[in-house]
Amino acid sequence: MPTIALKKIMPKTQKIIDVDRVRDELEGTLEDVKQDMIKDFEGTVANWSTEVDFEGRKIIRPDELRIIVYPTGPGAEIWGYVNAGTRPHPIYPRAGGVLAFQGGFRAKTRPGSLRSGAGGRSGPTVFSKGVQHPGTEARNFTGQIADKYRPEFARLCHNGLRRALR
Repeated sequence: MPTIALKKIMPKTQKIIDVDRVRDELEGTLEDVKQDMIKDFEGTVANWSTEVDFEGRKIIRPDELRIIVYPTGPGAEIWGYVNAGTRPHPIYPRAGGVLAFQGGFRAKTRPGSLRSGAGGRSGPTVFSKGVQHPGTEARNFTGQIADKYRPEFARLCHNGLRRALR
C-alpha cells in the first residue's frame, strides 16, 4: 500500500509551537479564573462562625483544562453537608446525657443563592434525650458556581490559547 509522508523542515531557530508560551498563557488564564471562583466560594460562608477556607488546583493536559476548588479548614465537613444536603436523621446526646439547643433556628444560606446572610437561633433552649432532624436541603454551591463559570471558562481558555499562538 503506498504511503505519503509530508514534512516541513523548519530552521532550528523557529518553533512551530512554543509549548512554554502556551503553558504560561493558560496558567495565567486559569489562575485568574481560579481566584474569581474562590471568591465566590468564600461568599457562601461569609457570615459563618465556623471557619472554612477554599483552595484550588489547576490541571493543564493536552486533552483537558480544569480548575478544582475545594473547602479546607475546620468547617470543610460542615460545608459539605450544607452544599450536598443531608437526609433526615436522628440526633442523640453523647454518653447518655441530654441534648440542649436553642430552638427557632433560621439558616444563613438558601437553596439557589450563593451568598450567606443573617441567620441564627432565636427561640428558647430545648432539652431532649434525642431528636429527629428533618434533614437539610442541598444548597448546591458547587453546581451554581460551575454553571456561572462554564460559558466564560471555554471562551477565556480559547482566547488564552490564541494569544499564545500569535
